[in-house]
Amino acid sequence: MKNEVYELSNENDIYLFFSIGKKGVFPKVIVYEPIIENIYNLAFGDLDILTGEINDKSTSNNGDLSKILATVIHSIVLFLDKNPDSQVNFKGSTLVRTKLYQRIIVNYGDEFLKNYRIFGLESGKDVFSEVDWTKNYTEFSIIKL
Repeated sequence: MKNEVYELSNENDIYLFFSIGKKGVFPKVIVYEPIIENIYNLAFGDLDILTGEINDKSTSNNGDLSKILATVIHSIVLFLDKNPDSQVNFKGSTLVRTKLYQRIIVNYGDEFLKNYRIFGLESGKDVFSEVDWTKNYTEFSIIKL
């Protein structure tokens, strides 16, 4: 893996980690929510410790965005290793965040692509297709080979 990641704790497909940066320490959570059998939505954001809710719109500006997004991608690897017949769908809460996810996936490179197949959904389309990294996507789907 090329990107540095945070240490994750996992309980019942809920992954918790802490962003540590220039503005302090922020709890982050990644949840794999079942959509239908073997297909999961990845939900990610800041964890509100008082309510237990996920805020996927917040921006902590902690100076560690690449490490955070790499940690999210790493959680997909861990999840699919544990659930190899599953599919994970995800997108950023904004177009900018989705593009950042795409950059992180590309940075994982050929080693990542040897073990996983990645599909993307282009804007205005309703069917996923195998990714072409020269295009931008609004959503991704990953399966383990």
